Amino acid sequence: MVRSFKHHFRRVIGDSLFTFEELNTFVIEIEGILNLRPITPLSSDPNDLLVLTPAHCLIGKPVTRLPESQLTCVPDNRLSAWQHITKVRQDF
Repeated sequence: MVRSFKHHFRRVIGDSLFTFEELNTFVIEIEGILNLRPITPLSSDPNDLLVLTPAHCLIGKPVTRLPESQLTCVPDNRLSAWQHITKVRQDF
């Protein structure tokens, strides 16, 4: 998982500069994304879409997230700091 994090982190960040707070927020967001990756189905029923994720092991239940607006098409110079972090996370 560390190799996966490093590879995608370097690919997405590129030459971007972040403050400590922005970088910390971005790393926490990536951690959340990686903890939501499916490991295996919870049942053999093909209609059951529940899967086991690393988050199940960490907190004992599935994690849900609210959908966010897509920012991948907005030029970087038009984004606030939070929107910039969100865009980089969406590119991840």
